[in-house]
Order: sequence, then structure tokens, then C-alpha cells
Amino acid sequence: MASKQSRLEPGRLCSVWSPAAASALQLLFETVEQLKQAIVDERCALSQKFIDRSINEWRRRLKCVVQQNEHLFK
Repeated sequence: MASKQSRLEPGRLCSVWSPAAASALQLLFETVEQLKQAIVDERCALSQKFIDRSINEWRRRLKCVVQQNEHLFK
């Protein structure tokens, strides 16, 4: 049986998004509070430059969607 970890390694939380991986979270955290703290820690580890680039990319992609589907947004 795998041992439980109380913290994620840097960048690990971002890679755990598939439904199949959801059960892996049970192995990583014993409590909801541990999961919440890991999310806060991961957020704090992101650079402002990364966040800014992500926001700018999201805006560009949204503009493309609106342009391709203008009739859906009227």
C-alpha cells in the first residue's frame, strides 16, 4: 500500500486533473485542510509573469471564440 504524503512536490498539483487521478488525491492528503494548503502553496509558487501570460493567452483565445461564433453571443 502506498504511503500518504502530506504535501505535493512543486508543480505536482497542476498535473492531477484527470478523473482517473482523482483517487490519487486520497493518497496524497489525509484531510481537506491539507489539500487546501497544498492549493495555496501551489498558487503562491506561481510567478506573476506566468499569471500575466496566462491571462493574456486566455483573452486572446476568448476573442477567437467570439469571432468564430459571434452569432452565439448576440
